[in-house]
Amino acid sequence: TGAVTVTTDSHYTASELKTIAAATSGAITLNDTTVALSGTSSDLSTIFSETITTHTGTVTLTTDSVYTVDELKTINNKTTGAITLNDTTVALSGDATDLAVALAGTINHTGAVTLTTDTDYTLAELKTINNGTSGAITLNDTTVALSGDATDLAAALAGTITHTGAVTVTTDSHYTASELKTIAAATS
Repeated sequence: TGAVTVTTDSHYTASELKTIAAATSGAITLNDTTVALSGTSSDLSTIFSETITTHTGTVTLTTDSVYTVDELKTINNKTTGAITLNDTTVALSGDATDLAVALAGTINHTGAVTLTTDTDYTLAELKTINNGTSGAITLNDTTVALSGDATDLAAALAGTITHTGAVTVTTDSHYTASELKTIAAATS
């Protein structure tokens, strides 16, 4: 149950970290946080669900087309490195808060994303989700009113999304025609 420190080792693997994580409830400290890790979403989620030093290296989900929003959230919460998905097309669904955490940072998701049972998504959440996927985004409630500066609104409504609620451009006297075009294309 004590703390475990991985010292002077820049060659640890996801398999080794999973074994360590399974055997201790203590905090795990990584001497070198930049090591690239690869493994299944389940294994990586197991590692990053522990009390472990924030990882800064790249993370690759290998041979895995069944990753979940919860697994991506757990992984994304404990690494600042780029996350590469083996299968980028997996459809994801959940509430906006969970999806925003799952798709934050640098990730190469291209599958469809559906916001389910969520009528209070925020501009910041939509912006993060849209930045994290090039797939179509489906809103459970398309009528939620959004307000913010034009740059954030354009980032939140870019791509393939259908929004029908009111949009208010606030505190921004520097909006561009391109930003307004993106906003207008995504909302009726």
